[in-house]
Amino acid sequence: MKHYKRKSSLLLRHLFSVPAFTLAEVLITLGIIGVVAAMTMPALITNYQKQKTVTQLKKTYSILSQALVAAQQEYGDMSGWEYSGMNLEADETNDALNNFVQKYLEPHIKIIEYCYGDSSNKSCFYKYYSRGGVLLSSGSPTSNSASFIMNDGVVVRLEFNNDGNGKFGGTIFVKVDLNGKKQPNMLGKDRFDMVIEPNTSKIEMFGIGQTRENLLNSGRGCNTNSSAHAGEYCGGLIQYDGWEIKDGYPW
Repeated sequence: MKHYKRKSSLLLRHLFSVPAFTLAEVLITLGIIGVVAAMTMPALITNYQKQKTVTQLKKTYSILSQALVAAQQEYGDMSGWEYSGMNLEADETNDALNNFVQKYLEPHIKIIEYCYGDSSNKSCFYKYYSRGGVLLSSGSPTSNSASFIMNDGVVVRLEFNNDGNGKFGGTIFVKVDLNGKKQPNMLGKDRFDMVIEPNTSKIEMFGIGQTRENLLNSGRGCNTNSSAHAGEYCGGLIQYDGWEIKDGYPW
């Protein structure tokens, strides 16, 4: 027993003889940890934001695609739908687009709000910008659009293509804002463009069919040039790259 007590006493003296960290050493260690965290956190946050954006974009694209497939099972090929080949005047497009949404999309999408031509409805009508920062919308409704909000907060805006002669019809541009009116409201960040073509009977990311070089560097490409169209191909680039935001993407 005495031998055991002697060993225990020696062990305790050894433990308490180990020098403790000084306050300066602790502060230096914490400072190093803070510097490392400051260097790595922005990259981690950016990567998280990119992944979240891609996930939401792919989900929205899938929802709209599946809605069109389901509608075709009921109404036949899109080339025979009522909107296909229309030759509308500007003041006729709103009703046609709203009818398109209600007839073909609404039965297969959870829509929580329609946004008609009331400019006071800030849920759907707000300023948004090109990827280069050019103002694209002052926040007022137009005579050629139909907008609605899905149950996950995504704002969807449909517009007929203008054939350049003051007539509208055929192709429908679909502009989605993944986080609604929350900032930054910018193409390639939270705003992305899709297109519905009756001759392909499906919705596609705008720019699909272009080379990767064009998706990046053309006037509509995913870049920060001064064009009002800069960023329109960003969604197409993400899809082209296998639903990833890869190097070269101007995040």
